[in-house]
Amino acid sequence: MDDRTGAPVSPGAGGSAAAGAAGLPGAPPWYGAVTIGLFYAAAAVLITYTLVPLPGQRAFGAGNYWLAGAIFIAHLAVSRIFRLRMIRAARGG
Repeated sequence: MDDRTGAPVSPGAGGSAAAGAAGLPGAPPWYGAVTIGLFYAAAAVLITYTLVPLPGQRAFGAGNYWLAGAIFIAHLAVSRIFRLRMIRAARGG
């Protein structure tokens, strides 16, 4: 048993099975999927535009870089907002 959560820990797991997404206790179950999804979406825009442009991407031009940047900033914002919420919740305020 993990002393912090009371959750059973499998041998060799190295931590709590209920640690939450991205190692954040109390994180919503979708938190990890959203943050990683935003990161991969930004990477996909850059990769497809520079290596194998999809139909319409060439016409969008430099907007592809702005789109990838906006998606990456959204990734950072979501990560920071939830980390701050969890820190405030842990402090009790």
